Amino acid sequence: MKRFSVSLLFPLTLSLLLGATSFWLNRATNLTIETVKLDLNKPQYVLHNIHLQRFDEQGRLKNNLSAEKAWQMPNNPQIFFSKPKLSVSENDKPLYNLSAVSAVYNPSNKQADLHDDVQAVKYDEQGKILAQTYAPYLHIDEIDGTADTLSRLFEQNTNGKNRIKTVIYDTQQIKK
Repeated sequence: MKRFSVSLLFPLTLSLLLGATSFWLNRATNLTIETVKLDLNKPQYVLHNIHLQRFDEQGRLKNNLSAEKAWQMPNNPQIFFSKPKLSVSENDKPLYNLSAVSAVYNPSNKQADLHDDVQAVKYDEQGKILAQTYAPYLHIDEIDGTADTLSRLFEQNTNGKNRIKTVIYDTQQIKK
């Protein structure tokens, strides 16, 4: 009979001890999270001296983006850049370089606007400069594969060889 009561006492004591420990852990780790409303006039985050690289399926450098500063405002999908420089390559050969004083990129619609002293350099297949353009503004639409300014329109088409061809039109000659 004594053996029977000791064998019942151990599991009962163990379960009470585990229950008390669980209760204590729940109380000790219960955090109250305080939500703080962000100031809509100040950036949500700021990155300094950024350098981003994107690679193709074979591991070759495809895009190279650097900027002095990048930031995003609260409740705004746009990302702002100060002094961005973008290099685009294909099969380890440069296609073009873009730079500006400032830029705004919207990842939701994949559009970018480059402002002030925009420089665009297009390279030929041997890596020599094919064309160089300066403009006060450049709008890029990644989905359509187009870029335009107030004075020039760049259109990029992918042909069957997976090469990007760039054609420059004078918008004053284009009639709708």
